[in-house]
Amino acid sequence: MEPAQRLEPIDLLKIYGNIEFDWNLRTDQIDWLGPLNRLISPEISLVTGSSYNNLLSPINLVKRLQGIDKIHESVNHDYSCAYTLTLPNHEPAAVYEEGTLHMDHENNPLSLSGFIRFVDANEVDLSLAPQGGYDAWTGFPSKEVLFENLASFLEQSTQSKMPGAYLSLSVDCLTYISCRYGSEVALDIFKKVAEKLKSSIRFNDSIGRTSSCCLGIILQDCDRWGIVRASDRLSKTISDHPFNVEEGTLKVRISSGGLVFPDPSLTAENVMHKTERYLFEAQAVSGSGISWTPYGEGVKDLERPSDTTSRRHRRAVDSEFDT
Repeated sequence: MEPAQRLEPIDLLKIYGNIEFDWNLRTDQIDWLGPLNRLISPEISLVTGSSYNNLLSPINLVKRLQGIDKIHESVNHDYSCAYTLTLPNHEPAAVYEEGTLHMDHENNPLSLSGFIRFVDANEVDLSLAPQGGYDAWTGFPSKEVLFENLASFLEQSTQSKMPGAYLSLSVDCLTYISCRYGSEVALDIFKKVAEKLKSSIRFNDSIGRTSSCCLGIILQDCDRWGIVRASDRLSKTISDHPFNVEEGTLKVRISSGGLVFPDPSLTAENVMHKTERYLFEAQAVSGSGISWTPYGEGVKDLERPSDTTSRRHRRAVDSEFDT
């Protein structure tokens, strides 16, 4: 008798069947009634909308949000959709989702309840648009391009001993925005937030789109104090800037997680992984709109000139222009 083969997590998920969820759209917290987190992402808790949407590529976010748009065609506010998740081991997984939107007495979205089911790839249409090195919606570098830039910058930072930092930022509550205003508005809001963030960083910093709801920013000449100021300032830039929608204006929140280097043990892959983990762990505890930026004890602090009009160390200067 041949020994039994060890089942992979994705095989166990297919065997499990429907994994039910209750998604609070106001807080963007997800209550899973199943083993999703332990099997898919044991290191990053998938209990917020941003942490789940982070597993979707931009094209798969479109598929999901367009599926949710079907609530407007249904008397009972039901919807269904199929898309692909990218698991932490970089393997694609086909998912079928079915749910119902619950509204308050003023017809504002409250929550989604339903289930996801992991299926074989041939059970759903998973055709993808060709992906280049740049995101089709924002024009920003893709995750792969940003990864290469980060790897190069890590090497430069290690050689020069000058600190730098990386921020992972999520545009929060995209599912709520889609349920309230439609998928086109949600996608447009993401684009406008991305453009606002790009205009708020220095010319020699780099920004890219790393997933359906997340952006990555490489900050040069940034110490442990600079990254706190940068994340706080960028969050405030977005929260203080209402975006126009058909019904008026919409306030949007972003969350961030960051890391300062150099550190000989860090690679581009684990810098991206750690910052996302910091981001989503903090969200799981404190909700959306948070910032958590731990740093290594060996990171050198930049000189902080007393003359705040100086631009020599803009990242370290405590001024309105500091990022």
